[in-house]
Amino acid sequence: MTNRQKRAPAAVNPELGFPRNPFPNAGRLIPKRKPYSLAEQVRILDALNKDLRTIHEGEGNPLNYQQVLAVHLLVLGLTTGRNLQPLLELRRDSLQEHPLPDRELLVTTKRRGWSSHATSLRKPVAQPEDRRSLLAIPSTVGDHFRFLCAFTAPLAADATESEREFVFLWRMVMHKRKGQVVRGNDQIAKSAVMAFKEALIAE
Repeated sequence: MTNRQKRAPAAVNPELGFPRNPFPNAGRLIPKRKPYSLAEQVRILDALNKDLRTIHEGEGNPLNYQQVLAVHLLVLGLTTGRNLQPLLELRRDSLQEHPLPDRELLVTTKRRGWSSHATSLRKPVAQPEDRRSLLAIPSTVGDHFRFLCAFTAPLAADATESEREFVFLWRMVMHKRKGQVVRGNDQIAKSAVMAFKEALIAE
């Protein structure tokens, strides 16, 4: 555009221009978050396993919808290493077949560059009927994903056509959109995870 302004000014709107500083926060240093210690990681995993037993085996007080979403968001994040946004944008067809018979793929999408990432997952091993009844908690990432799809499926019918294929669905309980079903966003996810964190601290 600068070249056109100099060599062919009639071809460029005179009101167009570049801002003085197009990247005002480019030089700002954001301190990196200190990683969880090994003891903290163990506490988180223990809390997640406790909540999973509550969800699948009925141990303790039942979890509400928000808590169930938080548990599975954290489980998927810990086991796949994916960031928050790609997880929130998981679709019901994100779990796909793998070329190898004992694996499956979880496909996530990055907004930056709209690139996709396929995580190879172990498929569940078939269990005898008497053993299967003892394994109420999903043993693989794929099984956690399938449970989550089934758990949020009842809300899909009330979501808009453009959002019903997302896995993380949420019914709004406040403000103008109260009662509407929307897909999970950063604010909803952070609120759910914060509630999980507060419950962990209170123990």
